[in-house]
Amino acid sequence: MKTFSLFVLLLSAVQFQAQTLIGSAGTEHAGNNAQLSWSLGEIAVQTLEGAVTLTQGFQQVDQISTDVPEWSSLTGMNLYPNPCSTQLFLAIEEPGQFDVEIYDMNGRVVLHQQAGFSSLNELNVMNLTNGHYVLRIRETHGAQSQTFQFIKSR
Repeated sequence: MKTFSLFVLLLSAVQFQAQTLIGSAGTEHAGNNAQLSWSLGEIAVQTLEGAVTLTQGFQQVDQISTDVPEWSSLTGMNLYPNPCSTQLFLAIEEPGQFDVEIYDMNGRVVLHQQAGFSSLNELNVMNLTNGHYVLRIRETHGAQSQTFQFIKSR
């Protein structure tokens, strides 16, 4: 009976040994919202699918899918003339409270305006240097936005 108990104990230890990784490198990092574990030196990494899915490699994780919300876009807006020299006109079908920002090609905000916009709005771009710009308009209290590209010339 003692021999049988010893045999069962040793057999279970073999199962624990099967979960060991002997790789050339690897580590684990944990933060507040995520955990990263990696290993280097896996001899074979392959997934075989049929009636059953078989995977090779040392680290196998469950497939996780995440939901990425799509940003909705404002519609019914038009920016003209393009190219412009001193002023831009922003036509809006549904007037409301909006934030308007103009970015240069280096990503710097060169103009910011937050106000109630009517159907037709004039933006003064006389002080901007010649070049390409991006205008982003978004709802002040919402998630919808719209971007336009325009060229400022003399």
